Amino acid sequence: MTLGEFKRWLQICGIFPGGGSSTNLATKTQNLGNVSGALTIDLSQGWNVFFTVTGAITSLTFTNGPAVGAAARVRLQITNGGVGMAWATGTRWTGAGVVASAPTLQASGVENVVYDIARPVNATLYDAAYIGRVA
Repeated sequence: MTLGEFKRWLQICGIFPGGGSSTNLATKTQNLGNVSGALTIDLSQGWNVFFTVTGAITSLTFTNGPAVGAAARVRLQITNGGVGMAWATGTRWTGAGVVASAPTLQASGVENVVYDIARPVNATLYDAAYIGRVA
């Protein structure tokens, strides 16, 4: 791990101050508003992400994720996801202790999905779980 990667890991954990204040991304929220098409989520802006699907999401990509040797738990609160939702390439869905398939979201309402993003060595693993419907 390089010094830059180590500092980034410390920032993600809320240990290393960035810009003079603690940057615990697990407590930061970002509201993306209305989205459609290719969706890119910048994890340096927070791990609690809210958005409303107004047209099919054709791809989901995470940027500025955890450094090598670190992990992040990202919560997506999706409104109207049944309009069309593609998931990050390589997503492994979990459920009831076994590998499951991607959820079918509702055309209206609010639903939660949690992504555990880990970077052991130089690979990125995406494990996701459907948490449930809010409204």
